[in-house]
Amino acid sequence: MANLPIIGSIVVLGGAASVGGVAMELSKPKGRNISLAKNKKPSPFKMPTRCEFFAIESSSAQTVKKIEESKLQAEIKKQGDTSLWEQLDKYCNVDWKIYVAQRSPSGYKKWVYEKDDQIKPWKVIP
Repeated sequence: MANLPIIGSIVVLGGAASVGGVAMELSKPKGRNISLAKNKKPSPFKMPTRCEFFAIESSSAQTVKKIEESKLQAEIKKQGDTSLWEQLDKYCNVDWKIYVAQRSPSGYKKWVYEKDDQIKPWKVIP
């Protein structure tokens, strides 16, 4: 390029610059709108809208079974302990999993919630 006259150098350089400019223009996105595809299938990673309740089957084996909220609520109300259900409802707004047990401190089984049970590594059984 050193042997070319000044006008030839400008044309050659200008042509390269314009080709580069066209490539840059073609690579720009056409619009600023970003459209997301709507997925009508349910996500396999969907988080529960409310916590899940688990009944402790065996403390020594560290096994639990899932229990329906409505069933647990009915059984707790049947034992006459509305404060326990209010407590569970409050914890349910904070934690994803609530572990409860039927224990018999006074001779008959009743549902109880204990903080120590919440941190144990439970195994869910069918």
